[in-house]
Amino acid sequence: MSVKKMSVLEFQLFRKQQFDCVNNLIIPNVLDKKHVFVTAPVKSGKRELVEIFARITDNSRDDIYTHFYICNLDRKDCKDQIIELEEYNIKTMIGRDIRKTLSEKLKVIDQCLINGHKLIFHIDESDFGSGYKQALYDLLINVYRKEDCHFVFYSAKRSEEH
Repeated sequence: MSVKKMSVLEFQLFRKQQFDCVNNLIIPNVLDKKHVFVTAPVKSGKRELVEIFARITDNSRDDIYTHFYICNLDRKDCKDQIIELEEYNIKTMIGRDIRKTLSEKLKVIDQCLINGHKLIFHIDESDFGSGYKQALYDLLINVYRKEDCHFVFYSAKRSEEH
């Protein structure tokens, strides 16, 4: 599957609502507050929010950003999403692979931090797998308090914010 990466301008023109949400709300808040919670209906373009964020920060003159897309659900449509996200240089962690590759991913994360990167973790379907016995917890407990690690939690359910 070949994916045509959209430019920042294309996102701005053809995905205006998502672009404005990322540029005016998500980016300023996540960099200021460490984490934000985004509630959006199922199939409303949350993945595009991640892609837009990555494209905007690709052009940063001040900082180097590394993006991680994490989803504890392991659905059939995840394979296509992974391919598309990786076209935008977004590292992915999906479903049961989170626990299987955790030590490897933590090494990548630590190396990014050593290299001075700001890390943005995009946690999709944040209402799944975040309990203390779940794979997502294993990741979060290792990175949440680290400086220069920022989090955007996406969910269709507002109740997961707390």
